[in-house]
Amino acid sequence: MGLSMTGAISLLCVGIALICIAAALLSSGQTRGQEVLMRVTSEAGRIHVVDSASGSKNRLIDPILRLMLRLGTRLTPPARLARLQERLEHAGNPPDWDVNRILAAKAVSMVIGGALGLLILVFTGIPILFVLIPALAVGSFYIPDVYLNQLAFHRNEKLKRSLPDVLDMLTLTLAAGIGFDGAIRLVSQNTRGPMSQELSRVVQDITIGKSRAEALRALAVRIDDEDVRRFVQTCIQADKRGTPFSEVLKQQSTELRIKRRQLAEERAQKVPIKILFPMMVCVLPVLGMVVMGPAIAQMIVSFSSL
Repeated sequence: MGLSMTGAISLLCVGIALICIAAALLSSGQTRGQEVLMRVTSEAGRIHVVDSASGSKNRLIDPILRLMLRLGTRLTPPARLARLQERLEHAGNPPDWDVNRILAAKAVSMVIGGALGLLILVFTGIPILFVLIPALAVGSFYIPDVYLNQLAFHRNEKLKRSLPDVLDMLTLTLAAGIGFDGAIRLVSQNTRGPMSQELSRVVQDITIGKSRAEALRALAVRIDDEDVRRFVQTCIQADKRGTPFSEVLKQQSTELRIKRRQLAEERAQKVPIKILFPMMVCVLPVLGMVVMGPAIAQMIVSFSSL
């Protein structure tokens, strides 16, 4: 009876976790037309929801999302909230991602991890596995952080690879007689990738009234890379001293290409060491079986006949 009651409780936990997952996935399903319609309705002074088709869904999902958000907020220190916002900036602010959504996802992951640990305890019946419940819950709580860090890391790698090419394009555009602001605008419009997005934000910051130095410093804060900080400092110093941008950017582009080639050579030298362990564990035993297997079988047949 106790086992069946525990199994029922565990299944209930799994059901709650699945509902939370569905809530997190469906909460971003509002279309652009619905957003515009609700904004216009709000500006007109009406207080009821226009989108009646999704009213029942929101009445079911919103309380669960609020509960998960409160849980995630309580379990996250205030300093960590600022760190999450910083990591979102480094990841390029992915669509439908903000601090509240990450906190809700952390709470959902924790509930799923705890439910999984409870299921393992129920179906194995080993009391010592009770420690899996808090362990899986705590570990699952940090899964969204790991995913966000991976997004930021891959985006930073793309920025590093594209920075020398962007500097070359800026140098050519400046050499053609276009100003620095216009060169940034042209490069952002004619390139793709994270660096193009960041340069577009620089153009937007300058357009809304920020100085060139402030916009470039904001770029260095968002990316948080040593090469980008050097690029920003070089541009700011060249602007203050009246040095031509094309000369300093050309020199920096050459240095970045040398650095990128050296990094590629360093990674190539690490490849033999990295593949040594997989070869010893996976390849060499199989190769030994293929080479020595027929000989061993023949020896067994010969000795058995004697």
